[in-house]
Amino acid sequence: MILLDAPPSADDILSYFTAQGLSPTIRHRTRHFELARSLVAQGLGYSLFIQLPRNPSSYEGLPVLARALDPQPHLERVSVVWPAGRTLSAKALRFIELAQQNVTSYAPDPLYPSHS
Repeated sequence: MILLDAPPSADDILSYFTAQGLSPTIRHRTRHFELARSLVAQGLGYSLFIQLPRNPSSYEGLPVLARALDPQPHLERVSVVWPAGRTLSAKALRFIELAQQNVTSYAPDPLYPSHS
């Protein structure tokens, strides 16, 4: 495995393996997203990312294939934060209220359409 060793990616990826009862053999670590993709494109291993890149090629122009994971990983959590002691504006309070009311409608579309 080629591990993108940058938070929160590394923790998310390794926890996915742990949840499946697996422990990957990490051959390479990098903090650079495109370097990980280039190593995969060169055939030096596989990698898992928390995002789907738009470009199906590495910087060298070599193909990089993306595949859905089964089981699908958990969705990411989102937090709203602001400095302690700061009074939020009416617009900010309304945004938080709307976000809390509509959180399920903001869930991202699946990265890989179902082929049923």
